Amino acid sequence: MPHDVTVVGTDTQIAQIKLKPGEEVAASPGAMCYMSSNVMSLTSLGPGGLPRAIMRALAGEPFFINTFRNLGSVEGYIAVGGLEPSDKIAVIELKDDTKHDILCARDSFMCSKGNIRITAAAALRTTENDFASFADMLNIFNGEWLIGNGTVCINGKGTVVRRTLKKDEEMVVDARAVMALERSVGYDLEIQSSPLAAVFGGAGLFFVRLHGPGTFYLQSLPVQKQLDSGVRLGGRKLKVKTQ
Repeated sequence: MPHDVTVVGTDTQIAQIKLKPGEEVAASPGAMCYMSSNVMSLTSLGPGGLPRAIMRALAGEPFFINTFRNLGSVEGYIAVGGLEPSDKIAVIELKDDTKHDILCARDSFMCSKGNIRITAAAALRTTENDFASFADMLNIFNGEWLIGNGTVCINGKGTVVRRTLKKDEEMVVDARAVMALERSVGYDLEIQSSPLAAVFGGAGLFFVRLHGPGTFYLQSLPVQKQLDSGVRLGGRKLKVKTQ
């Protein structure tokens, strides 16, 4: 984890980020929890102006973004957090190297420090790793690319696990649990071998076989998994009416 970022908490986490004079953090609306008195906020189109704002909106993020800049002469800080219970934070360092670009779920972006841009996944379709097709099929990565040089915080649900695979190393995971992955990580989409397990057992319909090299992030309680589980009785979901 970068030395200037500290993650606090166990259930619903916050990330506190140090800011030297002149440094700034771009954060999604509502993410800011607290900040030092020498940090000022500004709502704008963000770095890159209108073109990047449009790409950010296509990726499912807000058109406008909040920027928090240290206008003082001493070090300051800002803390950001998730908007829902069980939100956990993954802190990722990006480099100007395409293999380290991060593809993550829509709405998972919390904040960034440095030269980071957000763009829709479908806008960067490749023949080697067709993430856009993957997104359309599973509705998981109907999401966004995080590209550039700097530090970014994204949020997931439940427990967040970071794993790195070596070349030719593989791991099989529930497709719903995949939170983010580097561009260098390959995948094979596999249908659940037991339809009964998918329909009645609460298992996902798809597995993903991830293969290295590269790093990826998993979440134990993704939104889709919560929606799929619901309240079950005899393999059926109960609809609970509220006044």
